[in-house]
Amino acid sequence: MRVPPQELFDKTFIRAIKDYFLFIEKNYPKKTLIKLVGDRYLLNKTQRTILYRGIFKKKEIKRRKKMKARKISGKDIFVDCYNVIYTIANYLYGRPMYIGNDNFLRDAGDSLGKIPYNDIFYKSVDMVFEFLKKENPRSVTFLIDEPVSYSGELAFALNKRIGELPFRGMALTVKSPDYRLKNIQEGVIATSDSAIIDKAKVKVFDMAREILKRKYKPCFIHLKRYL
Repeated sequence: MRVPPQELFDKTFIRAIKDYFLFIEKNYPKKTLIKLVGDRYLLNKTQRTILYRGIFKKKEIKRRKKMKARKISGKDIFVDCYNVIYTIANYLYGRPMYIGNDNFLRDAGDSLGKIPYNDIFYKSVDMVFEFLKKENPRSVTFLIDEPVSYSGELAFALNKRIGELPFRGMALTVKSPDYRLKNIQEGVIATSDSAIIDKAKVKVFDMAREILKRKYKPCFIHLKRYL
């Protein structure tokens, strides 16, 4: 069972979470607040990442709750490839994971460096395919950031694997997966990227969280408990 190290969530950080939430409700710029609150409470890089990626305004939370999908069976699913795979991989590495106050799973892996295309990365891919086989959507489309190194090789590997699935699918490299996902008109998006969720025109599925929940039954820390 992997949870964020308890030392991250000490009394000082909990006070920082409360202050940060109070100020974003007053519409202070997030990046400015991260520096102000982070410097005031002497937060480390991981704690600042948790604040930035995990705490949101009430009106944002309300909209995201309405946008959240519970199932993907029988639907066309569009996967924010790196978002889903890296979230799973960060869990497998034992990096800090938490549920944001918008109820989406997030990680602080960005503060600890990128994950290479190694055994853990491809184990994460395997877990995605195992999940898709069980859920049986109508189709799956993986959208991969073209500017990222070796994105073409990843698309090739995924397209080979898609032949194993009992439904149609494809993996595409695109210059901006975010733009494509924000403009999907039908189906379901799989991501926990808040920038995509807030602009999405269709329901959003927290795929990484669901995969990890079923396989490992983890006990993630919920940030809303500190508000």
